[in-house]
Amino acid sequence: MEQLGDIAALYNSEKEKNLLLERKLTACKKIMQKHVSQIESLKISLEHLAQIIKTKDKEIKWLYEELGRLGISETISSCLKIDKPSGIIEKEFSKPDEDKIKLVPKVKDSSSDIRIKEIEQNFIRNFQFIESKISASDPSLKQDCFQNTSLYLIGEVNKKTSLIVYNTEEEKENVKLLDTSLQLSDYTCIAQLPDNELFCFGNFPASGITSIIDRKLRVRILPSGTACSWSSAIYFNRNVYCFGGSDNTSRNLSLSERFNLDENRWIKLCPMPWADACCHSLIFNENVLIAGKFSWSIWLYSIATDSFSKIPYDFEYFAAKILINAGSLYLIESGKRKVYESEFGNEYVWKPVGISIIPYHPTQMCCLYNKGEIYIGCGSKPNYFKFNLSKKVMIKL
Repeated sequence: MEQLGDIAALYNSEKEKNLLLERKLTACKKIMQKHVSQIESLKISLEHLAQIIKTKDKEIKWLYEELGRLGISETISSCLKIDKPSGIIEKEFSKPDEDKIKLVPKVKDSSSDIRIKEIEQNFIRNFQFIESKISASDPSLKQDCFQNTSLYLIGEVNKKTSLIVYNTEEEKENVKLLDTSLQLSDYTCIAQLPDNELFCFGNFPASGITSIIDRKLRVRILPSGTACSWSSAIYFNRNVYCFGGSDNTSRNLSLSERFNLDENRWIKLCPMPWADACCHSLIFNENVLIAGKFSWSIWLYSIATDSFSKIPYDFEYFAAKILINAGSLYLIESGKRKVYESEFGNEYVWKPVGISIIPYHPTQMCCLYNKGEIYIGCGSKPNYFKFNLSKKVMIKL
């Protein structure tokens, strides 16, 4: 009996210990649940913050790329104190000449929309360098170069080589006589440089002409690269990237080269996957997006890796022109002149937005997107049109 009493006492003691442990375990579970709830809440907050940062980073990166495309990234970045996004390589900021660029006032409001609007207004006000109101009588259109709100054409007025600028804001044509003895046929392809300079290529390979037309319309001859007439050229980060073209026997080429403006020399790049696979190009996400020609494809040239990749494109005719705005890519195909759109975030998923009715092949056009409309210069006069993307209406200007 005494042993049974001891066993009972031991049992009760262990039972009390177990109850105490259960209470402690329950308390620990409650504390853990509270911490888990806090951790989940913190995780959601962090994910939300990361998404905001990612979105803002994209906005800042897009803004910086737009500033670079406008040729004023150095000035605006220093004025607005915009940090350079990762992945964008540019030269160290340098103070521009005051007679070339007027500084944009610092914007107090941190809203990116207000900043962009301020930049656009100041650019339109400060960077118009064509003052003449002369109308071109019958210029012979060759190739195009465009930036911001104007179409840039090399034409011939009264048998003299001239720079023709069509201002899409005013919808007016301005002409300036070029300071050059070169004939119109000496030009075939031009790219826009910072400070409103034009980078021009010779039409005949034997001529070996490569030149820069500065803001004062003076022509400066540069060293020549491969003897060919390029199909397309685009400026990015102190280099002009050139693609496609043909030699003096009209043989299509798959050449790719870039001209380094700082070193004043040509550098060979990876050959294109298809001969003369280019008729237009633009900078997109720090790469070069290239409209196909005889290849019936669209190509993406990686500047970082010096390589080409093919992007989805499955239409009846080849893409002749590619345009870009803040939220979409647009392309104009040859043949039926259809206009397609691909929204950012859903890249390369193309949807038709209208059909152009202009009687010119897209390779003979120079195009510019501005405020919901595509402005087009084409033909031997040249003629000007605008295509309203929302109303899907083509208007002759």
